[in-house]
Amino acid sequence: MQFVERYYKKPDSIKTIHFKNKMEAAFIWVEAKREDIFVMSFFAWLKSKIENKPLYKATLELVTKAQAVN
Repeated sequence: MQFVERYYKKPDSIKTIHFKNKMEAAFIWVEAKREDIFVMSFFAWLKSKIENKPLYKATLELVTKAQAVN
């Protein structure tokens, strides 16, 4: 929730490399079959905001990454 709060209070701050690295480090990758779809969707939403890309594309990238963990 800290990520959402920061995005809400200071939307420009999520564009920094420090914020992106912190967000990526907070996500613990597990097998795609075991991953919580809501958690993955939250990170995809935030990642789409950080990287200024469509939510669908960010979600597919995370799903692909989770499948590679297998």
